[in-house]
Amino acid sequence: MPSNNGHAIIKSIENISSPRNTYQHLDERVDESIINSRRPFYGALKWTYHDPDANDAFTFVAISGLLYGNPGVVNFEDFDKSKPIDSIILETVDRKKEMDINLSEAFNNVSKVVENLEKEIMEKVAENNYQLVDWESKRDVILKLKRNIPE
Repeated sequence: MPSNNGHAIIKSIENISSPRNTYQHLDERVDESIINSRRPFYGALKWTYHDPDANDAFTFVAISGLLYGNPGVVNFEDFDKSKPIDSIILETVDRKKEMDINLSEAFNNVSKVVENLEKEIMEKVAENNYQLVDWESKRDVILKLKRNIPE
């Protein structure tokens, strides 16, 4: 999509590019990234749940696949009833460098990017007097196709 600002709108989500590349090209990076670092293939998800009934915080670590090395650091958070679930963190490897991504932040940043893109699109629509499609009338479409078989 064309950009007036050199795609500055996506700067806040650039940090998700490296792990995306690692997972996309896992076949190429298994040896250099995953096996040598002894990290779980798909990383580890970590979060803290603040249980108001128990008045305590519980930290969780979810690992996909085999754990044959270091699961990474587990940080224990103090109880905070204002946030039922603390930030969800993905710890992974980018080539030879261990990294972590705050998925809660990434979600908020992606939401802002989408919001800004929608705003830019609506400005372009208004600028150019484009007619928007009424999607309400185009939903729940069922197509029935008949094929005549030649004799």
